[in-house]
Amino acid sequence: MDLDLRDRSCVVTGGSSGIGLATARLLLGEGARVAIVGRDESRLARAVEELARPTEELTAGDDGDAAAGGRSAATRRGAASEADTRLAGRAGPAGPSSDRLVAIALDVAAPDAGARLLVAVEERFGPPWGLVNSAGTSKLIPLEELADAEWRDQWELNVVARQGLMDAFAPAMEAAGGGSIVNVASSAGRQPSARNAAYAVAKRGELALTLLYAERLGGRGVRVNAVAPGPTATPLWLEPGGILETTAREMGLEEAEALKQVEAGLPLGRLATPEEVAAVIATLLSPRSTRSGSTSPVDGGHVKEVFS
Repeated sequence: MDLDLRDRSCVVTGGSSGIGLATARLLLGEGARVAIVGRDESRLARAVEELARPTEELTAGDDGDAAAGGRSAATRRGAASEADTRLAGRAGPAGPSSDRLVAIALDVAAPDAGARLLVAVEERFGPPWGLVNSAGTSKLIPLEELADAEWRDQWELNVVARQGLMDAFAPAMEAAGGGSIVNVASSAGRQPSARNAAYAVAKRGELALTLLYAERLGGRGVRVNAVAPGPTATPLWLEPGGILETTAREMGLEEAEALKQVEAGLPLGRLATPEEVAAVIATLLSPRSTRSGSTSPVDGGHVKEVFS
């Protein structure tokens, strides 16, 4: 199915790896012009180089791990998926680029990030059509051990920064005839856990923010939706210091055994892939979609809810 994204300008924050990188790759495949945003210039440069490689090369050498539900070395080595967010940087190109792809080094939580990012994107690609708010990070910290700074950081990144980017981009989208915004939330916002309370509370706020902005912007031709991934095979989970390593330590197990137990508790018996989440994001970005104000779970049935 043609998503009608060819030549449309789309911005993906947290785009240097994980869900953001997978989304950028899919959008490029649809013919979109894509700006990936992150705070680490070296990681952005590596992401641009990876995006320039044919898909067949990216899947070669995995020894079937992904197909078997395991994690490839390429996935584990990826740059921190949603963690490229905390450098007080300027909005400017980082590393190699092309007429359809540019990497922009920027801390999306900076007070003027939205305005600077919009200028950079419009100078390169013209008016934006799509905005994917994928930047984020999470640490497993017990509720009783959370410091005030962690509460503030999660709220500023997942709510305040999202709000700032939407405020900056929505008028430009409206002036160009419309657009679509997708906020990458989390199943933690639907089913909070005391193991990552600050993250869960902020993600719940992000879901509420999505609803409010969908109502506010719908009449202006700008749709706003959210996706809520569950456990996903991204660096946030799999890289050293990530959720899997912390989980394994809590269980007193090796990481491979801990992963087996985590996956055994999921209805599909495996972590989601970034590409699966990206497919839902791209569908929501498509001008063929009329959805707005929705939250699309991408967790394989992990969180069980009945809607009336």
